[in-house]
Amino acid sequence: MMQPLYLVGPRGCGKTTIGMALAQATGFRFADTDRWLQSHVQMSVADIVEKEGWGRVPRPGNRGPGGGKRAFDCRGDGRRYYSHGV
Repeated sequence: MMQPLYLVGPRGCGKTTIGMALAQATGFRFADTDRWLQSHVQMSVADIVEKEGWGRVPRPGNRGPGGGKRAFDCRGDGRRYYSHGV
């Protein structure tokens, strides 16, 4: 069974750039959680943070964006999800 790959690090450290490069090189699907979140709530992450604070930004679970083989850009401290991936 394929497990998702989570890229974790501070904002602006290159998770999206590395994730996209890994996805292209391996054939995995890349899912950027910021884009996924924005498309579902119709607000930018910056607007959510301004309105609700970082604690209210939803975290993806193993049913998050993508499906099948995937590379995730996972921001924040969603450690409970990491047990489902590498």
